Amino acid sequence: MPPKVQMSNATYYKAEGTITDIKVFPDRSHLLDVQGGRQEIADYALDWAPTHT
Repeated sequence: MPPKVQMSNATYYKAEGTITDIKVFPDRSHLLDVQGGRQEIADYALDWAPTHT
């Protein structure tokens, strides 16, 4: 999704205990798994998760 749509959608995640974060990976489409650089995205997610639990 375009970042503008992601930011709009994120405003709806307001339930208690909900953590909403947006990370834009420039020059990547929604099909992250078929593009190069997926290790960078996986590493980001693995670093992000423990700091937000």
